[in-house]
Amino acid sequence: MAYNDPRRLGQQEAFESLVRRLQAIGLKTMTIEGLGPFGVGHFGMNLLPQTVTESTGGYQNALDWWLGQEDMMIGLNMGIGQRLWPGREKLAREFAFRAVAAGGRFGFTQREKHFEIWKGWLKAFNQLHARIAPVTGHRVLLPKDRGVLWTGEGRQLLFAFRAFAYPVADGVSVHEVTADGETPVELVDGVLRARKMAVYRIV
Repeated sequence: MAYNDPRRLGQQEAFESLVRRLQAIGLKTMTIEGLGPFGVGHFGMNLLPQTVTESTGGYQNALDWWLGQEDMMIGLNMGIGQRLWPGREKLAREFAFRAVAAGGRFGFTQREKHFEIWKGWLKAFNQLHARIAPVTGHRVLLPKDRGVLWTGEGRQLLFAFRAFAYPVADGVSVHEVTADGETPVELVDGVLRARKMAVYRIV
């Protein structure tokens, strides 16, 4: 059915009414398959090629399209098959970190034999995410792929993709956030020496 088909008249109003009724009974989050004006966009990813330089067609439901473009995941929730990652543990972990830094989320669509590739890392990553969620505010993609900075309500959340020096304002405190908690970070001449794949809360 085309978007301008007369039979679609009234659908938007009816959908808004449905969302209001769901919210009235306490539903806080709604996931939809695809993209739309309401809810969290969710869709599954297709196969990852044998090498990331190959192309599975260049379309957005191919996981390799998103590698290096994780910033496009803001506000999205992807279903990713665990079977795609054997032998690519480092790539998988970096992708997960960048996806969350971008303001996106992901879940695994299979719980099969390849799950052990994550070992204890996935549990720790979930614990880290629980400490920083929700990742909201104003998003800034740092130059030279250094990371992502979120600002809002007098605080900042910094995701470092690589080690680099980050100047901070006078009088602020910096804590590194890990699965185990938050640890104060010592600044050198007002500069944070950010570590690769680390998260910092700046207040």
